[in-house]
Amino acid sequence: MRLNEYQVEAGKSIDRYFFNNAMEDHALHGMATELGKLNALCLREQQGTNENQEQIKRNRMGDMFWYFAEYCTAHNWSMDDIAQESLHRMQSMR
Repeated sequence: MRLNEYQVEAGKSIDRYFFNNAMEDHALHGMATELGKLNALCLREQQGTNENQEQIKRNRMGDMFWYFAEYCTAHNWSMDDIAQESLHRMQSMR
């Protein structure tokens, strides 16, 4: 699946009653929350207090994709374009 296809599908569940700045805030807070949950899982694993929870980690990453799609949608950005620009920046750093 291409990132733009994901963005279109994710967009079907984005609350369109948000203004773009409210949508941006919602996406940003959502990404921060999911990253915090993922970080907590990893820390517990390192401390040996939790067994490996690969599926839960994958779910957190998937949720971050959704919030990333929402953030891009709030700005009318293409996820494919963002990914391509990122790769170009990394290649230019080599």
